[in-house]
Amino acid sequence: MAAGVNVPLTFEIYQGDRQNYEMPGAPRSNNEKDPIGGGRPKGFVNLALGKGYELAFQAIASHIPTHMSYCNLLAADSTREAALDAFKKRHVYGATDHILAEFISGSHIMGDAFTASAAPSFRIKLVGTAPFGKVHVIKDNKYVYSISPGKATVDFAWRDSAPDAGKTSYYYVRGEQSDGEIVWVSPMWITYQ
Repeated sequence: MAAGVNVPLTFEIYQGDRQNYEMPGAPRSNNEKDPIGGGRPKGFVNLALGKGYELAFQAIASHIPTHMSYCNLLAADSTREAALDAFKKRHVYGATDHILAEFISGSHIMGDAFTASAAPSFRIKLVGTAPFGKVHVIKDNKYVYSISPGKATVDFAWRDSAPDAGKTSYYYVRGEQSDGEIVWVSPMWITYQ
């Protein structure tokens, strides 16, 4: 990386040759019974998010298992500069298949940190390669909204009916397809006032 480039942290939430490092109990997660690469219970991203780290999600296939995980980014165009800008803004998400994702709150998208004077509302759109068995909205390490759509294209809105005034909360989306493929859409950090 070039000197002077300030890129916010991204977290490898899934590695094709390993497991999911989102949170204990999540699909494909590292656990005591199946600890590929050794069980590390303090290595889950939910612990870092809970400490206030603003981490975007990515997935990487590594050199051995190709086409098993993807780091997707929302860039203005296909130039290197636009790709770096997307990383700087945390406009990235991870998936285990060719899954498209949109996560929007007003004029903000995944990776953004902002202040809101109204209860946060979101639009979530996922286009998968198989029907989604479950889609979750997760706020501050808690499942706050879940649906079982049973279709490959999901488009819905959700509003937080219990925001905490003065607190910065993080929200992200996990989509689980019926064939076991997963998408993790990077969080937004919203301070509700």
